[in-house]
Amino acid sequence: MAIAAIFPNDAEAIALIQEAFGATIDAYRAEKPSLRLRSGFAEGQQGLQLPESYAISALRSRFVMKPHLAETEQQAVIKAAYRQVFERDITREYGIALTAIESRFRSGEYSTKEFIRQLGHSRTYRDLFYEPFTIARSIELAVRHFLGRAISSREEFQIYFAVISEGGLAKLVDAIVDSAEYTDYFGEETVPYPRRLGQEAQECRNWSAQQQISAIVQKVPQFIRLSEAQNRCLISTITEPITTRSNRSVRFFQSIAPPSIPHPSTPKIGGF
Repeated sequence: MAIAAIFPNDAEAIALIQEAFGATIDAYRAEKPSLRLRSGFAEGQQGLQLPESYAISALRSRFVMKPHLAETEQQAVIKAAYRQVFERDITREYGIALTAIESRFRSGEYSTKEFIRQLGHSRTYRDLFYEPFTIARSIELAVRHFLGRAISSREEFQIYFAVISEGGLAKLVDAIVDSAEYTDYFGEETVPYPRRLGQEAQECRNWSAQQQISAIVQKVPQFIRLSEAQNRCLISTITEPITTRSNRSVRFFQSIAPPSIPHPSTPKIGGF
């Protein structure tokens, strides 16, 4: 031991130092933040745990509707719901007020969960996020708005695609809001929030789609397009011969971010 090398003939000094360092290490282990496990574990799900220290450093406000909240607090919850579901304050930007839904929410007839559901069923949501987009993109946006994350896997996309094909947008909204994952994270009272960096462990397979913030101008389905491109490159990597270490490295990085895929065009804003 290093201590014995410093104090070769002093057993008392060695014991004293070991005791002091042992107490320090035990205290560190006891006070070390625990890992935050991801709720709603499912087969094939990535990113199952997050250090608690990451979550503490990224705390964000969460909005919860409770009985007898002040008028200003109720309004803050409603605006938070609009920002999450519509990605903007539709009252301020468009002059739209869903007064009938809001009044039932304020009176306690609707829980926060039911209020979020009704926003998804509204004509405003359909006009903004369903009719202008393909079905695939509408599914991606719905998962983002009601679960606070991107599509997790192709299997999840296929499930929601079957739901929306059979019952339309309303059925898709119901399937997401009534899911066990929604209940685990938001329950009956909490407004959904973006589950991004620091909020929970992140998946690597849809990293770019998960971090995308300009959803309105992005017309092309992100996760499905990314998944297809990666599969094509991985298949070519397996089937074509690799002769050098250099070629192997190039093919590996191309399978992650293929340079041949053009960035989807986005509309210019303000003429720029």
